[in-house]
Amino acid sequence: MVEEIAQFIAKGSATMLAVTRLKDGDQYTYIHSVAVATLMMGLARHLGLGKEDIRVAGMAGLLHDIGKMQVAPAIVDKAGKLTINELAEMRQHPRWGYDILVGIEDLDPRIVDVCRHHHEKMDGTGYPDGLTGEQLSVFVRMSAICDVYDAVTSIRPYKRAWSPHEALARMAGWQGHLDPEMLRAFVASLGIQPYGALVRLHSNRLGLVVRESDCPQTPIVRTFFHVPDQQPLPPEDVATSTDPILRAERGDYWFGERWPALHAEIMALAALPDPPRRRQAGGNA
Repeated sequence: MVEEIAQFIAKGSATMLAVTRLKDGDQYTYIHSVAVATLMMGLARHLGLGKEDIRVAGMAGLLHDIGKMQVAPAIVDKAGKLTINELAEMRQHPRWGYDILVGIEDLDPRIVDVCRHHHEKMDGTGYPDGLTGEQLSVFVRMSAICDVYDAVTSIRPYKRAWSPHEALARMAGWQGHLDPEMLRAFVASLGIQPYGALVRLHSNRLGLVVRESDCPQTPIVRTFFHVPDQQPLPPEDVATSTDPILRAERGDYWFGERWPALHAEIMALAALPDPPRRRQAGGNA
């Protein structure tokens, strides 16, 4: 992915200058922008976009916060809550970024669009233009998700980092903020199932993601139903490192109107004993 972005940047000196300005500014903003670029390209690949579109998605992610170069460093780096005036200045960064990028010759307009609109929301309560869902491009919908996900899973002086599962679960609950279909695609592109998700395991058991393991891609799943026999099972917490997740499933398809109550019942069970870990080759018992 990094090589693809580098090749794209090399196409134009003005684009190179914009990236250099970003790198010379706030360190967190630069690291965050690189992370968003990587997430954007991964999501674009998952959506089946073409090679050039994937490169554009990466550049859009890399330059989405270029306007923060115009925000006072004391505001960008502030450890505490922003004042009303400081927040107002911070919220100007999409406009300032747009002003920087719109004058770059031959820069794909989707990159400029993402820079200006990555803080818009589906219900029209975002900024700077208050656009609603139907007015938001595919790339903007992608960027809104990638930007938020990296921000909430990063450690900052004023907040703890959310775990990947916590982040995805909370984001799914933000009504009117993110495109639900795009968020589902994003989750699939990460290979991470959010907390509480219904999944089918390789053993053909259905279960709910109940907590993380050492690896976000292999969470602990509480199984409770055997698909071939169409029978309930005693709840058991299973390590998906040994019984991999095949795919996500729809609870209403399998359990109909009983699903909300059943989901709550399974999730409310007291923590079960940890599943056995794989023994390391050559290790002690």
